[in-house]
Amino acid sequence: MLRLRELRKASGVRVQEIADACGVKPDAVMRWEREENQLKVSDACKIANVLGCTLNELVGLPPDASNEDPQDVVELREIYSRLSMYDKSVLMRVARALGS
Repeated sequence: MLRLRELRKASGVRVQEIADACGVKPDAVMRWEREENQLKVSDACKIANVLGCTLNELVGLPPDASNEDPQDVVELREIYSRLSMYDKSVLMRVARALGS
């Protein structure tokens, strides 16, 4: 759950300020706030900087949610790279189901 609107209002930042930082129109920011459009990581970084928060806070994760084992990530990437296109699509469906 994106907490953009909540954090923006709490910090007193205007929609226009976020739009300027990301190089988009205010309408785009409002669509992000309503989660009608997906936020790019590069824009999320800019927004977190403007709001003075972490990316975890912006996307509603606990502060320690990024303490994953880097070796696990490397191993998962290696396994994924060896999969067929069909197996990759099946894996992504499973991962999405687990993440929701």
